[in-house]
Formats: sequence, structure tokens, C-alpha cells
Amino acid sequence: MKALIDPQVGVKYTSSWKISGIPGETHYVRVMSDLAQSAVIMDKKETQYDVAPPCFWVDCDDDLDIVNSYYDTADSTIKAKPHAAVPTE
Repeated sequence: MKALIDPQVGVKYTSSWKISGIPGETHYVRVMSDLAQSAVIMDKKETQYDVAPPCFWVDCDDDLDIVNSYYDTADSTIKAKPHAAVPTE
């Protein structure tokens, strides 16, 4: 399999949660942060197709979840996005 990388688009992730809402009710809202040295994975295909620079293809596992993964530009690998645990009351 191949993953299409766009190095011009960074990735955001849930870094923490904050309480927001109506007094007397508890609502949690995610805090999104930029993931340093990251690039978005735009597509996953068995056969790559032509793309315009600066986009490029890299090898990836068949079971890659492109929504919950990103391309680390520092070490040229695909990694899972970190996410802060959902708070419990």
C-alpha cells in the first residue's frame, strides 16, 4: 500500500480537555494543538497515481487508518496521532 503525503498541511491533535458549558452542567471541549513536524496523510491506495509536488507517496501498512495517523517529517515515518484521554467524572 501507498500513503499520499502533503507536507504543506500540518496535523492537529487533541492535546487536552477543558470544562465549558452551562453552570450546573459539565461539558468537556477538546483543546486542539498543532503536532510539530507533521504532515497530513491525504489518501491510501494500492496503486499510486500522479500527484503535483510537493505531495509524495510513501509505503504504508495495509491497515493504516489515515484519520488517526500522520507523517512525521523529522524521521520520515508514519505514526499514530497522540490524543489526550477523555475526562471522566
